[in-house]
Amino acid sequence: MGGICSTYNGSATATGNVGILTTVNPENGTNMDYSDGISARINGLSRTGTGVKGTIAVNWSGGTVSQATGTHGTVDVSAGTATEVWGARGNVTGSTGTIGTAYGMSGQVSGTLSTSGFTNAYGMLAESKHYGTVFNSCGGVGISTWVNGSNVTTSCGLRAGSSWFNDNTGPQTSSVQNSFGLSASATGGSVGNFSVFGANAGTGLNDWSAFFPGRTFSPGGIWTSSDPELKTNIQEIDGPLDLVMQLHPKRYEFLTEQYPHLGLPAGEQFGFLAPELGEVFPQLVTDAVQPAEVDSAGNEVFPATAFTAVNLNPLLPLAIAAIQQQQASIQSLQETLTQMQEQLAACCTNSADQRVLQAGSGAATAMETDLRIIPNPVADRTELRYTLANEGRVRLEITDATGRTMLVQDEGARASGSHVYEWSTTLLAAGTYHCALYVNDEQLVKKAVKLNNR
Repeated sequence: MGGICSTYNGSATATGNVGILTTVNPENGTNMDYSDGISARINGLSRTGTGVKGTIAVNWSGGTVSQATGTHGTVDVSAGTATEVWGARGNVTGSTGTIGTAYGMSGQVSGTLSTSGFTNAYGMLAESKHYGTVFNSCGGVGISTWVNGSNVTTSCGLRAGSSWFNDNTGPQTSSVQNSFGLSASATGGSVGNFSVFGANAGTGLNDWSAFFPGRTFSPGGIWTSSDPELKTNIQEIDGPLDLVMQLHPKRYEFLTEQYPHLGLPAGEQFGFLAPELGEVFPQLVTDAVQPAEVDSAGNEVFPATAFTAVNLNPLLPLAIAAIQQQQASIQSLQETLTQMQEQLAACCTNSADQRVLQAGSGAATAMETDLRIIPNPVADRTELRYTLANEGRVRLEITDATGRTMLVQDEGARASGSHVYEWSTTLLAAGTYHCALYVNDEQLVKKAVKLNNR
């Protein structure tokens, strides 16, 4: 049964065969708000119903068809103005009825098992081709919107998948070289070419411009904005070595079998535990949720999974700063050792100094004002040993590499001779410090290198 049922048996010499051809041509001076070449409606079906169905059967072995179109919609606006134009449009609406699965438009290409031969097969092809001026040109646009009161589990503007279909005829024996869920390329742009562009300005629990469970390959590198014009409150990293020493790298394996939908890498991995990393750098840790996966019937395949994610990119500049600080400490240590070697060599070659070291020689030598730090480098405590050539008022001051005063010790009036001040460095960060000896406001400065506490 059909409202209109048409069968056309074309001849072998015909160049064009059309089962039903209908055209709406507005006459000059006629304005139409709404017009349809074919409009069909079916009410009260209990099984299946098709508003408009177009079929082309090529079932003669000697027949040749260069182009075959089941349904072809064309809108020709050669003059006049059209606000909205659809070459083909499919709408599905519902009010109080129940719909299992709804497709606004569906395109399908299928063939008999193992006997069909296709060079190229496209379930649906959308093309935008023009020669004039177009503001936006899109091969296809997918939009999913909802209004207040809607109850939507998953909303996809465009969803694409490429996978093996198990038809229960045996093991998978298909041969597919490349399978792309979504393949996109962009060339020819004078300003930019964006093969895939995702924008999401949100900072919530699950606001991502891109979400890729599984391995991600980017041979061209992953670039990020670093223009100083985009930044504020720019400062040097204070104590990077101390921060790095608080981290605890681990080796581990992911539970890939327990969480197959997360795309976790297999085998031994190296990284950090999120709670431990968050204690030192809370800004590098965030909570995330991978949404539940459902099949075409709405059945949940994998539940929503909450986990903690980390951002390790900022650790690279921190590691570089720590290496630079450590290198400066090593250089300062080398300078101190060189000075000690020079002082030792001078002591051993100076006859006057030798007489001082020889007890009971009876020789009177002039005493020089000096400051020594023993031991140096420093772990948790050391001694500031100073010698005064003459009596004077003594003050000790210690500053860090930035000039910040860490200690002021007034020793008061001291007689000539040797004196010792015990200096505790337990609470100080690793780095280089300057120890100054003031005798009657005359200054003598030595460097001390602080290591990590034992």
